[in-house]
Amino acid sequence: MAPGVENHHQPQTIANKELRGYWGSKLKVREEPEVVTLTLGGSEGQSHSSVGLKTVTEKSDTSARVTNPMITIPHPVQLSANSWDDQLLRKLKGSNGKWRKILWRPGSGRHIDEGPSSYRPFTNIVRTLHLDDALQVIAKNRIEPKNIITFSSIAASVLPPDHPCSNLRILWFSAKLDNEKDDDPNWYGNVQFAVSCDMLVNLFKYCFLVEIMTTPTHTTSRLLLTNKDYSAVLPRYYRERTGGPWQVSSEGHKALIHCSRYKFRGENIFDHVLEFMLEVTQEDEHKLLSKCKISFMNHENAADCTIPHVCNRYQRVHAQCPTPYSCEETAQKFYEGIQQLPVNWKKLYSKLTDGAKEYLPKTK
Repeated sequence: MAPGVENHHQPQTIANKELRGYWGSKLKVREEPEVVTLTLGGSEGQSHSSVGLKTVTEKSDTSARVTNPMITIPHPVQLSANSWDDQLLRKLKGSNGKWRKILWRPGSGRHIDEGPSSYRPFTNIVRTLHLDDALQVIAKNRIEPKNIITFSSIAASVLPPDHPCSNLRILWFSAKLDNEKDDDPNWYGNVQFAVSCDMLVNLFKYCFLVEIMTTPTHTTSRLLLTNKDYSAVLPRYYRERTGGPWQVSSEGHKALIHCSRYKFRGENIFDHVLEFMLEVTQEDEHKLLSKCKISFMNHENAADCTIPHVCNRYQRVHAQCPTPYSCEETAQKFYEGIQQLPVNWKKLYSKLTDGAKEYLPKTK
């Protein structure tokens, strides 16, 4: 079953093996062990799009022959009669007329991982900003949530005013793999704010699978974490189940790095990216910021934005990145900027990672 959605019933089993997906409502098992019927959905009484009948063979490590799948997906997702296909949400064409970005959710019968070795552990979630934006965070002592303006199925620009997500304000964070180093090329920016990923579990009650974005170079999964229930319009995600972009178990947190693409078309050049959209209150925001550790990243590849995947922000608008700096250059520019702000340097210095401290003096 597709990874991670709500189930109001006890899980069914075949040969003592639990069959539950990371998104979906419930999994019904027929008498024959190899044949299953799926039913996905949210709360009772909500609007749904129903789908026709089809028999297919799933293309995944956990493939199973499926007969007569009965699938319902919360509005606004619309499905064709070909119910086992991945669910297309939006497309964006490039200047050459080819599809540049595709937003989708996996068909209800498949995982998106490519086997058990597809995951890597992570301890922190991070928000990486360009230098000027990072200095603004320090000056205001805020990481201010904003409306979704990027290409998304729940961007304010594409939703009707009465949609529950139309005025959603979020903070963007992403998983930082434990084996990542600060001097590895980073395409998000110069200064990184990191907090323990345990805060995702402690601060938020709900998690929803918003979308998966496939581009010519990579695939990104986006999960919304919130204390509001959007199950009428978004599918619930369950991090304890296998096959999805994020897993949490007694071993800790794991992020997907090797994943399949929309309808299995093409190949990813870069690793899968796991993004978290956090809907926070001002109290949540202060909790996150108070726990942040600051480090300096290597963004010098952004000096040449003709190279793919070097600057997420400025390449999207076909502009030159203004701060294509190494870790050391970023640290020096950061220090120069801090001297212009009424900031307690001793207190700020204590929030730097050990690696970041190597670049800067202890006293201002």
